[in-house]
Amino acid sequence: MVDETKEQIVYLVDDEPLVLKALNRVVRGEGHLARDFASAAEALEALERERPVCIVSDYHMPKTDGLELLARVKQLYPEVFRALLTGGNIDDRVIRALKDRTVQLVIQKPWKSATIRDLMRAVSGAGPDGEKKKPAVLVVDDEPAFLGLMKVWLKRLGLTPLVSLSAEPVLGMIEAEKPELLLVDLIMPGIDGLSLIGSIRDVYPALPVVAISGAQDRDLAVEAFRSGANSFLNKPVELDVLEETIHRCIRFSSLLTDGKPAGELAAAMEIRHAVASGVSSERLLNVLLQVMLRQTGADSASVILLQPEEDSLRIAASYGMDGDVPPGEKMNAGEGIAGWVIEHDEPQIVVGQAPDDLCPPDRQRSRQPMVGLCLPLRGRNHVTGALCLTRFESEQPFTRADVELGLLLAGDVARSLELAKSSDERMDIERDMMRRDKLITIGELVSGVAHEINNPLGYVNSNVSSLTEYLDEIMPVLRRLAPEDGQPQAQEILAAAREVNLKFVLDDLPTCLAETKEGVARVLKIVADLKNFARDDTDVMEFTDVNQILDGAIGILWNQIKYKAELVREYSELPSIPCYPSQLGQVFLNLIHNATQAIERSGCIVVRTRISGGRLLVEVEDDGCGMDGATLGKMFDSFYTTKPRGVGTGLGLSIARKIVRRHKGSIGASSEPGRGSTFRVDLPLTQVESDAGRDAGLDK
Repeated sequence: MVDETKEQIVYLVDDEPLVLKALNRVVRGEGHLARDFASAAEALEALERERPVCIVSDYHMPKTDGLELLARVKQLYPEVFRALLTGGNIDDRVIRALKDRTVQLVIQKPWKSATIRDLMRAVSGAGPDGEKKKPAVLVVDDEPAFLGLMKVWLKRLGLTPLVSLSAEPVLGMIEAEKPELLLVDLIMPGIDGLSLIGSIRDVYPALPVVAISGAQDRDLAVEAFRSGANSFLNKPVELDVLEETIHRCIRFSSLLTDGKPAGELAAAMEIRHAVASGVSSERLLNVLLQVMLRQTGADSASVILLQPEEDSLRIAASYGMDGDVPPGEKMNAGEGIAGWVIEHDEPQIVVGQAPDDLCPPDRQRSRQPMVGLCLPLRGRNHVTGALCLTRFESEQPFTRADVELGLLLAGDVARSLELAKSSDERMDIERDMMRRDKLITIGELVSGVAHEINNPLGYVNSNVSSLTEYLDEIMPVLRRLAPEDGQPQAQEILAAAREVNLKFVLDDLPTCLAETKEGVARVLKIVADLKNFARDDTDVMEFTDVNQILDGAIGILWNQIKYKAELVREYSELPSIPCYPSQLGQVFLNLIHNATQAIERSGCIVVRTRISGGRLLVEVEDDGCGMDGATLGKMFDSFYTTKPRGVGTGLGLSIARKIVRRHKGSIGASSEPGRGSTFRVDLPLTQVESDAGRDAGLDK
């Protein structure tokens, strides 16, 4: 327990004296004792003598930077709270430090005084409590420091914070405290966040849950939604985004509690919230079943989808079905009650037989259905499946209200599934277009690439022949140095050596081997560039150096460039950024290829990279033929090209724009006929920045 009556020490580390003065002023204003240090070495030396409650260090400093300092503090003094101050962007080093808890809080310059005050209150355990009953938010996280920070932030938002260091007591806390919202860390020892969210959904299906994780993992976010999360936030969490998410979820929760809306309205809102949250199709169908079971009092429910390509029906989701019928069980289209409902687009109430009649003949039902209801899932243009409900314990018939609610909710789900399928098909088409454009581009460049490979292969092959000749010449000498029988004879060795120009061979061998190694390296580099360009990216971004991607594109195009243009690389030192490397390679290959084709005989191409305004900029500039205003207005249109028939696809720039937009960036150009063109690609430095802004962030 922190002694709040004792003045607490906070270490401030920054190589800028004015920054230290400003921080010192805020820290002292909160009743703490601030100690200023101009370097990491000074702070580490002082830590040997006394122990502060918190250390705030600048990121970029001479010699030992802030991350190295905080890593050392974590190792030696783990009880000291560690905050990083940075005027730049949250790069991959910072993200890794947040993930392994080397850094517990990121504060970005220019900071807000309120952020520093909240930090001071969190590390000291202070913060005023309100007297009025406020909405409660339960935060589940295994890091005490993070919970302390969240307490302060939630109180500032006018909320009542509840915290738990583990998942085990959470269901009991929900029952006792009735929170309006849960914030759940996904990665915890024991019961993890995904399992906890699933358990919450089973007992409290309408309680909003926000999943939080420091891992930059798209698959983990997808799993969170599948488990039942309503929203997902990456750490470090921007306060404005967190506040908006919390208030939106609390408003949703209030509509479904206290008897304010009718049950039908609550059910419709729950389905539409699931649709808007972008949950998976599987999760959406399970939400539909849970809502309908709760609203109608049915004992079992299933969704049966039409598979037009197979002319069959398939159980896509089920709950409480008899006969151990698993999801995925199939029957022919048009058969059974579900088949009739799908074919005729009419709901059916069934007495004495379950509408989910996909139970195989060899499986016996343990209980006889009393009454059933089968409803069509109406999409925009046709029926896509059926929603089936069954009662085993009661003969109470389903009502008109049950039918109308089921048709409404099933229709919402059917249209959402159609949109998801349409989106998947559109993405497949775009991937296919990108793949075709790659193949066509490789086809156009294949002769040049072959030339670039054949050059080094030519002298490698020649050198291997020379090495073979040298070996043949010196083998007689080597054999006499190590005869099979007896001792080496000096006269025989000298006689054999006179037959060989040993001085020439020994002088030329190292050079020959070095040239051969260089040639093999060139071939391997060209092959690697081609492989990286031709591969299909996964759906997970990789941290990559954009300069390296540009070099790969230049390597593939080099045989075309070197005979027409001088290439100038004006690269700045860049941080690695999260991207799809092969796709960005396709963008840069198209831009540099176009620049080469714009130069008729001789010219200059400049490839430039730099950081500007917290963004990464790539420019490809040429002094070729240029473009007029009409061409500039159409150049990103699909199939538009000014090249002769048979040259290019007219898709290169259109695909480039789609790829850049997928990276949350932008692409544009400026040009003048006869003066050349400049294409600019603007990319976010991090996905954290592009998704959540650049203000102060929270993490464990």
